[in-house]
Amino acid sequence: MRQTLLTLAVLLTLSLSIPAQDVSRADVKLIGHRGFTRDAVENSLSALEAAVRLGLAGSEIDLRTTRDGHVVLMHDETIDRTTTGSGVVEAMTYSELAGLRLEMPDGKPVNERVPDLDGVVAFLERHPRFEVAFDAKSIDVRTVGRRVLDAKVQDRVIFFIADPQDVERAQAIKSVDPRLRISVNLLTWWKIEGLATFVRRSLHADALFSSEYFFPRRFDEAKAAGAEVQVFLPGTVNLIDRFRRAVEMGADAVSSDRPDLLVPLVRRSTN
Repeated sequence: MRQTLLTLAVLLTLSLSIPAQDVSRADVKLIGHRGFTRDAVENSLSALEAAVRLGLAGSEIDLRTTRDGHVVLMHDETIDRTTTGSGVVEAMTYSELAGLRLEMPDGKPVNERVPDLDGVVAFLERHPRFEVAFDAKSIDVRTVGRRVLDAKVQDRVIFFIADPQDVERAQAIKSVDPRLRISVNLLTWWKIEGLATFVRRSLHADALFSSEYFFPRRFDEAKAAGAEVQVFLPGTVNLIDRFRRAVEMGADAVSSDRPDLLVPLVRRSTN
């Protein structure tokens, strides 16, 4: 009897110590900024695979075009910071890039090359529930849009429009096929009443994006217009509190450089 009571006491203590996370977890999409880059090079296939293993819903990646028209993953205009080489992406051929290795932030080379768009498409085919946001730094959006359609991954790809005044690019994407999705960064335009609704309707924006610097009081207008609200939280200082604030304000998707710190707070995605 004494042993039974002791066992029950231990079980009760354990049950009280386990937080009810299944109830309190936020129903938002957690996005890795340039993949999950804690232990992998940004904009690499390994960073995307790490994001899948972490259970993220998707990742933002950056696209640029080489001199010979090859679309590759690279954030900067030059390759100096993240590869063993140097030079401007648009001035190099893909074969020149392919001969280089990616580097970690500390300068340590890894056994991985600069990935291209075909590599991303193959990755998406391996992970049919994972989403990617294309930050189109310098690409022909029509060509890339057609490639996305050919691969039948348009429901898991969204093109990022960095400026709400870039109407031409937004229209070019939609002109290829209205099924292609776009996310428009409203910048300081969030402060203007009615602009979220206007951009959603005039550009047929599927999502509206906000960096934390430009948060409005809430995202009610965007959501009422039928747009997904996407938020980027830079850095790690008070990240959990800032994440909770973004969720309370109505964010549907949150992007972070350290999504691993936020995973316990969201409902996990199954990729």
